[in-house]
Amino acid sequence: MLWSDLGLRLGEGGMRFDETARLAAVRRAITRAPSAGRAGDAHVDAEAVTNQSTIVVFRDGKETARSTGETQQASLIEILRRAIP
Repeated sequence: MLWSDLGLRLGEGGMRFDETARLAAVRRAITRAPSAGRAGDAHVDAEAVTNQSTIVVFRDGKETARSTGETQQASLIEILRRAIP
């Protein structure tokens, strides 16, 4: 399941991250705080992201894929695979 692969674990205390999960690096990239504008860092224009859930995939500092409002597991897995070398 995608959420398990990303390392999302639901327990009695709530949600926790499993750093040993297969796609933990992808989850960290998705959830990390935005950079402070350092040269070479990837940047997402907030104006270009709608109110729906949006996944923006970067590779080597360039946007390689974008998915808005996607809910199908197979489609989400495919878009996340674009971030994995």
